[in-house]
Amino acid sequence: YGNGKYVIIGSGTNDLYCSANLVNWTKVTTGNAWTGLKFLNGKFLAFGSNIISTSEDGQTWTPAEVSGAWVGMVFAEGVYRAYSSTGTTATSSDGAEWAVGTPIEIPQQSKELKFIATKE
Repeated sequence: YGNGKYVIIGSGTNDLYCSANLVNWTKVTTGNAWTGLKFLNGKFLAFGSNIISTSEDGQTWTPAEVSGAWVGMVFAEGVYRAYSSTGTTATSSDGAEWAVGTPIEIPQQSKELKFIATKE
């Protein structure tokens, strides 16, 4: 929930749905299979394999091609941070332009990255 809107995605689907009242839903077809959705710093961010899309209203989405299989997103210290299960990270100050960074080294016994903790 954010900016007066509820936004949901179906697991493994290309569709996002938006509602202002949890009764009437508008289907938004975006053409991407999403793995997650967050509302951070005034924006919705939907992410999946090689893509991160942003929206302020839940209906109009702006996609960005960002190399990585994104599974999570945080906002901390004025920066959006996306991460993949293999440790790849990307950062953005505005949610539109992304820079893929050096992967986080994951201990061998862990196999994959699940969460990133922030102070915000």
